[in-house]
Amino acid sequence: METPNVQCSLISCTQKIVIYETKARYFIVGSNNTETKFRVLKIDRMEARELVIIDDKVEYSRKEIRELLMRIDVGNRPRLLQKGPVGLKRTVSAFGIVGFVRFLEGYYMVLITKRRRVALIGPHTIYKIEDTSLVYIPNDMVRYSHPDEQRYLKMFQNVDLSSNFYFSYSYDVTRTLQYNLMPCKLSNGLCPNEAKASEAEFWRTEGVQDEFIHDSIHSEADIEDASCAIQNPLESEEGGVHAEPKLPSSSSSPNLLNGIGAKNDCKVTNGQNLPNAEPNVSDTKITEADVCGIRIEPYWKFVWNENMLKKVYNEIQSDWILVIVHGFIGQSNINVFGRSIYLTLIARRSNLFAGTRFLKRGANTKGGVANEVETEQIVHDASLSSFGKIRFTSFVQLRGSIPLHWSQDVNKMVPKPPIALDQSDPYGFVAGQHLNQVLRRYGTPIIILDLVKKREKKRHESIISEELVNVVHYLNQFLPVEHNIKYIGFDMARVNKTKNTNVLFRLAEIAEYCLRRTSFFSEPPDIFLS
Repeated sequence: METPNVQCSLISCTQKIVIYETKARYFIVGSNNTETKFRVLKIDRMEARELVIIDDKVEYSRKEIRELLMRIDVGNRPRLLQKGPVGLKRTVSAFGIVGFVRFLEGYYMVLITKRRRVALIGPHTIYKIEDTSLVYIPNDMVRYSHPDEQRYLKMFQNVDLSSNFYFSYSYDVTRTLQYNLMPCKLSNGLCPNEAKASEAEFWRTEGVQDEFIHDSIHSEADIEDASCAIQNPLESEEGGVHAEPKLPSSSSSPNLLNGIGAKNDCKVTNGQNLPNAEPNVSDTKITEADVCGIRIEPYWKFVWNENMLKKVYNEIQSDWILVIVHGFIGQSNINVFGRSIYLTLIARRSNLFAGTRFLKRGANTKGGVANEVETEQIVHDASLSSFGKIRFTSFVQLRGSIPLHWSQDVNKMVPKPPIALDQSDPYGFVAGQHLNQVLRRYGTPIIILDLVKKREKKRHESIISEELVNVVHYLNQFLPVEHNIKYIGFDMARVNKTKNTNVLFRLAEIAEYCLRRTSFFSEPPDIFLS
């Protein structure tokens, strides 16, 4: 029997960050959760308008990083009778870099300084951002001042990043559980799924670790402050600080000061510390050559810090990249016949045509609809942590504004602003763009549940409802009958006014019909809907 390749979701090696500053540079030291492996970024502070960031792409041990920092400290100490800052100064600690942003002056660095555990999916932990910090990069000596800088800065700070923004170091929160559990096929044919070959990166990493938490995930103790939780790498294991630095040899440490270092992204691992290193076959001996780590390109539609990452995405090692989603992630531990079960709800909000109610309606020309949210319900056994043993189910649905060119006039102070179809679209181009995206992501069947009013004394919501019905009928003629889009119109407001009619019962009937048509994902695939 041929030994299969075991696929593992890589855990980011950069889970804790300490930022040091000198007059000319910021040195960002990132480490894994156990603070045994380190990476370093260098940011030039003498550039007033540009972001100059250097990643040597080298992994350090605790001893090596301490020696390197001491070397930098000695090199930046002022000489006798010379005034200036003393050596290397620790500035701030963080749990990750959200990205970099510039307004009218220089660049700012956005850091996560507080996080809270909100969910576990197998061995993977999902965090909510509790607090952030903004660090201005250029030195005051070269700072270019603009009178409107503070105005734009305040506008940016009005976006509360501690409100419903989430991330994970190892689980791709931008994609569904079904996608994340599907095997990948790499360019060398190691893993079996050609559909994701172009998006997969192949890595063999050494000894990355994550924290596996099995206790309560909703307690106040789960809130972590980076200033308290992260140790200074300059301190020794006994807690003291080395007075005399021991300079590392050129063979053991790269020349970080000049931005020159060996590129060493791929290392062999035995898979012991990877979260998903158990095969789905029994009686199979797994060797280190059989373990491959997979990092998938995120689904950018749900990445809310995409623009802040564009400048550095292809310049720095992927362990530094942290994708942030907006929406809601919650998890409850429920007891079912004495067995602990996790019920997880993930709501991912699209960034393509986002906005507040009434101000954003309908769809844009690229098929992105207003207030689009993908909701996923995951149920799994809480007593196990390995993806090879846990039983999962997942059900996904999508909600959003009706995919037409329509809007409401909010200038008139009325309870129901009038609805207007802004542009005629006889060939359903906008709706077709949107439904094409849905087909590519979810496949068929697609069921549209329309909840707007159908019968009104004065036509209001029914305007867009009738237009949607016409568009669906038009588009279905280009699809095979078995893949036709199913339209269900349910005037919930009218049914609610009808006597002897239970709205929830009717909705339950519709939900059962949809569930039987679409089914749900299960792993292992031996769960059936009776």
